[in-house]
Amino acid sequence: MIICQKHWDALRNALNERGLGALVSENGEQVIDKTVREYTEGRTLDTYDPLMAAFWAISANGMDFIHDMGGDLRVLMVDLPDRPFDRCTICYLNWMLEQHTATCTRTECKPGKSYEWMIDRAADDQVTTWKSLSAN
Repeated sequence: MIICQKHWDALRNALNERGLGALVSENGEQVIDKTVREYTEGRTLDTYDPLMAAFWAISANGMDFIHDMGGDLRVLMVDLPDRPFDRCTICYLNWMLEQHTATCTRTECKPGKSYEWMIDRAADDQVTTWKSLSAN
């Protein structure tokens, strides 16, 4: 799964605003090290990366939403020259929502405005995770 730079920066900023920036890995090597240690030693404050955890939460939840809306997950996994949105879970969901809103004729249908809320939700969830790890 991929996240576009706009949403990656928004996610990083949301985590920084919540005071979790110091836990975010400084580079890819540190991400890999933390991930391997998390799987072999368990999740601790030392192995926890809130940016990666939030990214994977958005990716997993986004895949469920895309599936439920009848979308094609393969669109996010391959390069398509005529794709009308960034190769990003949130961008795809927003595009799907725009398409639905433009064509839906059901009066009872009340679609949301966007999936940008996923950024704050994922960041808020990481605060909860951080608190549970800090309590141990």
